Amino acid sequence: MPNQYYTKSLESYTIIVIEDDISLNTLIQKTLQRNDFNTIGFYSGHEAIEWLKKNEQTPGLLLLDYQLHEMSGEQLIKILRKDNIEIPFIIITGHGDEKTAVEMMKLGALDYMIKDRSFIDLLPTVIQQVINHLDIELKLNESQFALKKSEEKYRSIFENIQDVYFEL
Repeated sequence: MPNQYYTKSLESYTIIVIEDDISLNTLIQKTLQRNDFNTIGFYSGHEAIEWLKKNEQTPGLLLLDYQLHEMSGEQLIKILRKDNIEIPFIIITGHGDEKTAVEMMKLGALDYMIKDRSFIDLLPTVIQQVINHLDIELKLNESQFALKKSEEKYRSIFENIQDVYFEL
């Protein structure tokens, strides 16, 4: 069954920016809004967690700073999962290294971006690619579900046809 945060309408995704640098958070949101993305910003992991608990049905994509003041991005994702909140996420960091990238991808990050000079320029494209990936995944899940239902229907018909034949 498709994840609760996946949706057919790409425009209905809310990009949830979790970045403790206020000016960078604002810049990210304004950049994404100029590219027709809906955004909401949080400056702490705890604020974001509380909002996500209250708005579980909002299709979203986290843009998550790896190192917040009060917790890491990894800790935030683990807290959400403990509360049964699964949401796709992209990790952003100012101190990128290969080990961190691998750890976050294993945790389920859909992408990993380093906050360098080209970060803001690349961000809308990366977000669009991730949303396209989520849309394809949703369509694949829906197709698999429809195929399973169809197989069940025809299996039932085949299994019951012997009874009909016997009665005839």
